[in-house]
Amino acid sequence: MKPIKLLDHVIAPAPGYILRLSLLEGVFAKHLPENEYSLIEFGPGLGDVSHYLAQDPLCRELMLVDFSQTTLDMLRERFRDSKITRFSSDDVSELPSGKTFDLVLAFEVLEHIDDDIGSLRRIFDLTAAGGQFIMSVPAYQKKWQTADVYAGHFRRYERAELQQKLEDSGFTNIEIVDYGFPLTALMYPFRQAFYRPDTNSTLKERSKQSGITRPFFASIPLWLLRPFYAPFIFLQRMFMNRNLGDGFIAIAKKP
Repeated sequence: MKPIKLLDHVIAPAPGYILRLSLLEGVFAKHLPENEYSLIEFGPGLGDVSHYLAQDPLCRELMLVDFSQTTLDMLRERFRDSKITRFSSDDVSELPSGKTFDLVLAFEVLEHIDDDIGSLRRIFDLTAAGGQFIMSVPAYQKKWQTADVYAGHFRRYERAELQQKLEDSGFTNIEIVDYGFPLTALMYPFRQAFYRPDTNSTLKERSKQSGITRPFFASIPLWLLRPFYAPFIFLQRMFMNRNLGDGFIAIAKKP
């Protein structure tokens, strides 16, 4: 990769999101292919991660998939100068078979899907042999909160459950880490009070908005928040895998 930072591409620096991206930078440093590769991202939201990876000279092809037309319109504008990027509004289960990708990304996607194991198996089919699947999901059902209802989630995940579903889908070499503690724990009462879900809307409608709507933080530049986030980015590494975090990052391989 070029000497640029993933956080430099963030549009709306919400706390849990920043903590996740700070770990993903290290994950990409370790797991990105060493040769030219194709990339597909499901539910890319505002496109921060793919915008970062599109700068990698080894990334020869990028496909962004989202079922929200509003999101796709925003992404087309953001990636308007990218010659390697294509877009699709198809559901993961509807993408044509036969095409595979060296790197598959799905951050905060599976919790929005009722049949998550079916989607994982389709993702396995879309992953090239020897390719990597990197994903994130909210962690621990006991931490279910109003923000989950707001975002249109079906569930939060347990570590063993996520491990088993990835294995059942065919993936191997699975690594799972949790992230977010202690900042997400400190933010919990504020999230409970701030997020007021519109229960008259459907889960699908809430899911469409969850990736691109970050109330409050969309108006704050990251440089202003960096001094606040810095100690928590450091501290979360001390508590990884102690079952205290708010989300999981998983890395898996297709044999």
